[in-house]
Amino acid sequence: MKVAILSVAVLLFTANASLMAASTLPASTRRPTVAQLKRAMKLPVVINGKASGWVDAPVGAQVNILQVSKDTVLIGMSDSQLWVKRSDTDFDQRLAAFKTTKKDAQAKVKQERTADNAAFEKQKAKNAGDFATKNAAEPNPLDRGAYDQTRSVVDYYDRWGRRYHIGVFGQRIYD
Repeated sequence: MKVAILSVAVLLFTANASLMAASTLPASTRRPTVAQLKRAMKLPVVINGKASGWVDAPVGAQVNILQVSKDTVLIGMSDSQLWVKRSDTDFDQRLAAFKTTKKDAQAKVKQERTADNAAFEKQKAKNAGDFATKNAAEPNPLDRGAYDQTRSVVDYYDRWGRRYHIGVFGQRIYD
């Protein structure tokens, strides 16, 4: 029972957080949610599931866009809803403006990322050069140790002082 309550609470918290994040976005980054009518319409009023009259929507009235399909939109005004042609609203013009704004914003982000990547690559090359100059005076660790240039193996000594090296399959090979 506690798990179910906790999961419901987490679900409500994440849903609320996602709704808050969506509502804090600037209006230019979201698909248009309102439009103006290009012609006068009558919207049906439904109360308790029964049609109880009509609401007049004049030309230029602002309506909410509730759903969009290929050639129609579901508009809402004063708790009334109606599917109308997209050409009866200015939704397509608002959508075109939204798409150009979105494309410009994406181009700006891409340009910023490209500049950041170029700066990162430049810093990476500088760091590699600094590392090479810093460690140029240091001798190669393999030159200092018991490295045999002719056999390309490292010599080890067991507890009795016998010299050996490790073979390909991990076996000890004594001289």
